[in-house]
Amino acid sequence: MIMVVAALVGIVTGTAAVIRVAAGASAVTARMKEKMANITELSEMHARLGKAVSARQTFGALTNCTPVSINSLVRECVPGAGTDDSRDNRRELAGGWILREREVTLTSVSFADMLALAAKAEAQRPPWQLVSCTLRAGDGKTGIGQAQMLFQALEKSR
Repeated sequence: MIMVVAALVGIVTGTAAVIRVAAGASAVTARMKEKMANITELSEMHARLGKAVSARQTFGALTNCTPVSINSLVRECVPGAGTDDSRDNRRELAGGWILREREVTLTSVSFADMLALAAKAEAQRPPWQLVSCTLRAGDGKTGIGQAQMLFQALEKSR
């Protein structure tokens, strides 16, 4: 009888130990998963940093460091249209860089012309990047309406 009790105590103790080890293992597994997620996030941040450094070197090597006027691109891409409203913001960044933002609102324009304007602006060196665009249908023809576009460009002061 004593041997049976001793065997049962041994089984219960062994089972409790296995449960404790299993609980500890799941906690370790959770910490490992968290650390792997952190490593993945850091790796993605490193890749973005590499792209940013490469872009900075490319922009720094440009001989023309001032973006083309958005108004001249509007005149070129949207015949007969003038800007109804236009805002130009400049913000000084580190290392002599300037962030330029240009918001343009046009009414009664062809949406196809607005797409051509966006493509032309992004093809410039240094490029303008279309950050946001809102198109509203007009009262008249299909494909004609109001467009509000926000462009950004980096400029290097020399």
